Amino acid sequence: MNFEFSDEAIAVRDMVRKMLTEEDAIGRTRDVALTNGTHDRKLWELMGELGLLGAAIPESLGGSGMGAETCCMIAQEIGRACASVPYQTSAIMAVQALLLFGTEEQKAKFLPGLSSGELVLTVAHAEGAGNPDRMNIAAQVVDGRLTGTKWPVAEAEYAKSAIVLARDGDDVNFFLADLSAPGVERSRLKSLDPAKNMMRVSFTDVRVQPLQADPESLAKFYDIAAIFTAFEQIGCAEASLSMAIDYAKNRYAFGRAIGSFQALKQKLADCYIALELARSNAYSATWTLENRDGRELTAAAAAARVSASHAADICSKENIQVHGGIGVTWESQCHFYLRRAQMLNLALGAPTFWLDRLSGAILHTDHRG
Repeated sequence: MNFEFSDEAIAVRDMVRKMLTEEDAIGRTRDVALTNGTHDRKLWELMGELGLLGAAIPESLGGSGMGAETCCMIAQEIGRACASVPYQTSAIMAVQALLLFGTEEQKAKFLPGLSSGELVLTVAHAEGAGNPDRMNIAAQVVDGRLTGTKWPVAEAEYAKSAIVLARDGDDVNFFLADLSAPGVERSRLKSLDPAKNMMRVSFTDVRVQPLQADPESLAKFYDIAAIFTAFEQIGCAEASLSMAIDYAKNRYAFGRAIGSFQALKQKLADCYIALELARSNAYSATWTLENRDGRELTAAAAAARVSASHAADICSKENIQVHGGIGVTWESQCHFYLRRAQMLNLALGAPTFWLDRLSGAILHTDHRG
């Protein structure tokens, strides 16, 4: 069993890291936040041109077919650069929903546009704060028409369509909804991460197209989303720890680098341990995604999600602590990583929810959503 990523995935990682650095992704994230914008359009277009947005899509369906490992590396670098692009929402979650549940006609209609970046889709699965649970879904589809409210919905302000989780009788399924259709109302929510567009979307008797989901495939969808999100969290943790170490080496107090003080060494050591634990769990989850299914996938995805959430949380917080007063100012980059870490930690349900899924998978009980 080899958890090391392929040379091809590592090469794409290095290319994406170089590109995001040259494009000053974090600087443009600041611009999006300051101007109340939606996302970094230029960077998104560039990623489409490079084939990065179609990495999860097979070549036969209009993508670049790079595979799960490469998608994980792309997600990690987006987290590392704190880039303001809808990669997780459109290029991962929407794509995976279509690949898992979509008809051949739906795949042919949407996947090529998602691959090029010309089309942005969002996934509207949540209905307020809380964990993803089929029992909490109130949005209802009757005779092919959707009524209900979903929030928070990432990137819904500029997405063309949404893949909406809703009830259809006693079942819960995903449905495709045109966000420009009559009966759709969108309002922007105030987000902890001002560079991440969040909306409340209300549907009133809106015509929708069903996808073909079932409880088992819905569980797999959340597991896959958790793995890719874990890599974005790892990237966020990596950048935070790197910033903290660099500052500790170069900031002097009482005639010596502050990194030489034992208290800071302990903080940074704790961050390093959390990050390496998250990395090993996430690598294991990627291998499991490509080789296993069912409870094994749920356990691996949940372990990656829990450990990555902890790593992103502790690294982003301690980064600010190491920087001291400058770390809490708007001019510093530290707070962008803290904001992104906290947003990602709740994006698919709280870490405690995933810890419950992990224990349920280990004990062979059904706690998978």
